[in-house]
Amino acid sequence: MAKRNIKLTEGDIENIVKQVIEEQRRGDLTGVKTKFSRRDRKKYEQKGRSENWNQEVYGSLNFDVNPTNPLAVNVGEGRYDIRYITKLVGGGKEIPGKETPPNVIVTIPIYNVQGSSLPYADNMVMPYFDKYPEANVQFKKIVNDFIKYINAGGGDKLTNVTIKGSADSGTPTLKVPSGYSKLDHPSAKPYNGKTDPKEMNQYLADMRANQYAQALINAIKEETGFDLKIKVKKGDNFYGQGDDKRGEEFRKITLEPNAEQYEVKNELKIDGEKTPGKKIKNESTKWMVPVYTDGVGKYREGYRVWDDYGNGTWHLALSVKRADELGIDWAFNGVLDSKLTDNGFMVDGKLVGMLGTRPPMIGTTNPNPATDGPISYYSPKITTKSAVRTAVVDGEKIKVAYLKDIIFTFSNQRRG
Repeated sequence: MAKRNIKLTEGDIENIVKQVIEEQRRGDLTGVKTKFSRRDRKKYEQKGRSENWNQEVYGSLNFDVNPTNPLAVNVGEGRYDIRYITKLVGGGKEIPGKETPPNVIVTIPIYNVQGSSLPYADNMVMPYFDKYPEANVQFKKIVNDFIKYINAGGGDKLTNVTIKGSADSGTPTLKVPSGYSKLDHPSAKPYNGKTDPKEMNQYLADMRANQYAQALINAIKEETGFDLKIKVKKGDNFYGQGDDKRGEEFRKITLEPNAEQYEVKNELKIDGEKTPGKKIKNESTKWMVPVYTDGVGKYREGYRVWDDYGNGTWHLALSVKRADELGIDWAFNGVLDSKLTDNGFMVDGKLVGMLGTRPPMIGTTNPNPATDGPISYYSPKITTKSAVRTAVVDGEKIKVAYLKDIIFTFSNQRRG
């Protein structure tokens, strides 16, 4: 009988490998098959299923899930799928010299927002940053200044932030500006029912400052989790004072952070910074390693370790002792409780960090782009151990923990 040549596709080979692994799971390593009871089969199938949150903001994540399935589905009102991405930590930078860098002085200036930086149409009180690009640039600068101050540890000094609006001598009206369908006053009636032009002008001055403050509070909360308090002062009202009191000088918002200068240690912060690696070959060395905990990244003194296994490769690492001190030991396996809160994303009782909407730093698609839609939200990086090894640095044997980063992704446009 003639021999038949059977061509196997990559999919055929993958299925055969999976079948062999499954048979080994069911039986012993000698190849003797044993019966796989219905109860065992059901238990195994359930183990590979995604957890269903039933549109709640809390539930479990199944890290033993089949690789093609999400950790959890039907998450929150958006009915998101949760998956995660892992990657070995890279980058870092050479340890600086012994000279201590000077401390950094952090403060926030007083802002006078006026002219094209005011995101308001005539008679309107809500900030429309999408319609006023220059105003959006100014707003983002203010938000970033607050974020830097808060992240440097100055949040507890922001106890007397004030904001005040002003309205020039022009006459407010009930006219709806072009491009809008109605006045956007949050009160039950326009101008809170005021009909006197001077009182209507006061309403514009105060409510615009109030809404600008609320936009700042929301943006800072989203980025840092910090609850900023802003006191709205009574605005300056120039109604009826003639043409001399018209123009942007008399139509503005003044924000006073009252933030004292704050001196902080010059730590090497990570903020999307990419630093060229030190040009060394096959020689482990001390290294500044990017480490993320609670969603915040900082450089930590660690190691750049050359591993001769296989073709050889570099690994960034911390000493095991230092990793333990920083809590770099996230054990993502089994079924772990998780929840979404106002303060961020919690997994197994630990804060991962605030969710973001920008593309994540390692890839912009979910792990299974063939079946998943685009990422709607993602968590910051979380650094954890990938392996523990013994390295030789400067002639000394050191027990180190190789590091990897994890990002959780949220998508609600799953295909297939």
